[in-house]
This record gives sequence, C-alpha cells and structure tokens, in this order.
Amino acid sequence: MEKISVRIANETDIYFIQSELLKVVVPIGFSMVDQNKIKTIVSELAFNIIKYAKSGVIKVSKFEERGKKGVLIQAIDRGPGIIDIDEALLDNYSSSGTLGLGLPGVKRLSDYMKIESSRNKGTEIIVKYWNN
Repeated sequence: MEKISVRIANETDIYFIQSELLKVVVPIGFSMVDQNKIKTIVSELAFNIIKYAKSGVIKVSKFEERGKKGVLIQAIDRGPGIIDIDEALLDNYSSSGTLGLGLPGVKRLSDYMKIESSRNKGTEIIVKYWNN
C-alpha cells in the first residue's frame, strides 16, 4: 500500500493508525526499530490532535526523494493553532500542563519536520522519515 489516511477523534483511532501505518512502512523495508519510531511519531501527533483540536486527519504515504525511500506523515487539524511554534518545540514547554515532550520528541525522531499553523484555523505538521 502506498498511503493511508485516518480520521483522528479519540484514543481508539491512535491504535488503529498504528496498525494501519504498517501497510505503508513494512513494504519499504523499515526495521522494527524504525517502525516503532514511526509509530511513536504518529502517536504523538494523533494525541496532540485529540488534545488540542478534538479531531483531524493523519496521512502516511510512501515517497522517494533523490533515490531514497521514506514515509511522509501529515497531521492536519482545524483547531486553535499553535501560538508560538518555536516555544512549542522546546523541551518541557506545555500549554496544557503535560510534560511538554511530544513535539520536541517528534522533531528528534524524524529526519525532517515542518509546522504551519494559523490561529483559529488549524495546524499542519509535516514529517519525513527516511529508510536508512
């Protein structure tokens, strides 16, 4: 399978997308370690959608760039947006009283991460993870 798209609205959806994303990453040849890192990335992004925006979509697709294969992960919501992206990427920063490790962890685990967010219009986070 080349891509999946899963609506995220509750914690059950997190478990569902974790199993569904294997349909994309296994054929690419990701190791078990990489598969678990990708699951963690997707789980953190899905949890943030539920927590801050109530619902959204996560898309996972295979892609190739400059001869390297990888997965492209897109987390899209129409929530309140991230007021200060730089601050949100700091370890231990949280606007909701959590540990503040989600987005910084996603950034550390991924090979590329881009966040676009507009107040009261939503957020799109794009992550790339290469098969090394």
